[in-house]
Amino acid sequence: MTTSLAPVPSDALIPDHLHSLLSVRDLTDPATGPHAVQVLLGAAVDALAGRWHCPVELRRPSPLVAVEDNYDRLGHPRSSITRASRYTRYVSDTVMLRSHTSAGVPPALRALAATPGTSPDVLLVLPGLTYRRDVVDRLHVGTRGLMWWMSPLERELQSTCANLRTGLARNWASLGSVRTAKPS
Repeated sequence: MTTSLAPVPSDALIPDHLHSLLSVRDLTDPATGPHAVQVLLGAAVDALAGRWHCPVELRRPSPLVAVEDNYDRLGHPRSSITRASRYTRYVSDTVMLRSHTSAGVPPALRALAATPGTSPDVLLVLPGLTYRRDVVDRLHVGTRGLMWWMSPLERELQSTCANLRTGLARNWASLGSVRTAKPS
């Protein structure tokens, strides 16, 4: 017997809880004020775009996404445990708070496909908060960031990732000198 793990109306978030979740500051977004995470994101994007010589498509889609884009179009079966309300924050039967920034890939690909003259190689950057219900421990963190490289040139990926790790390590070390004002 197969059990559907799709949400039922009682799984939906109540408005106060939804408002509380949507009020959390996205440290990757300059519109919410400067933060060191933006420096790291910018360094990663610049390194990848420079290495791959491709345009950057940075998108900040709404954290409210179609369940279809978050799961179905990314190949998650309806019976997948990841769809259970234990892990997913449903707003309704068809809308949820994204559980990963990959939920922005299907709409981004639709938009890119509908735009004439779009480069076949594009660095798709989808930073932002995610709302999956995970345990935060040494293997899991409460936020995720994502950059997708849309290109047939995957043979360079390992070399580029190694260079990126080195560059990020250097940038991370330099952030030690960044100080923020303490509240008085």
